[in-house]
Amino acid sequence: MSLSREEQETIIIFNQADDTASIETFNGPIIRACQKYGAEPEIDSWGAHKFTVPKSWVKIRGPREMSDEARAAQAQRMREIVTAQRQK
Repeated sequence: MSLSREEQETIIIFNQADDTASIETFNGPIIRACQKYGAEPEIDSWGAHKFTVPKSWVKIRGPREMSDEARAAQAQRMREIVTAQRQK
């Protein structure tokens, strides 16, 4: 039995008393990030990966805001990188 995309949830649980968080996920990038930093998963019968990680790993970031000047400078740096790679 396979789960629909809507059923493939990511659940993060932690409380104020503990130093760890519990992550249960089907999300590939989250699985790879947890494994990259050494967390070992338990895989349940549905295929969800369950990790216990330090609570400090759980972050919420808003979108990155850049000024027009910073965006133009970044675009120029990328053009230079692409040009240098093509010349190799």
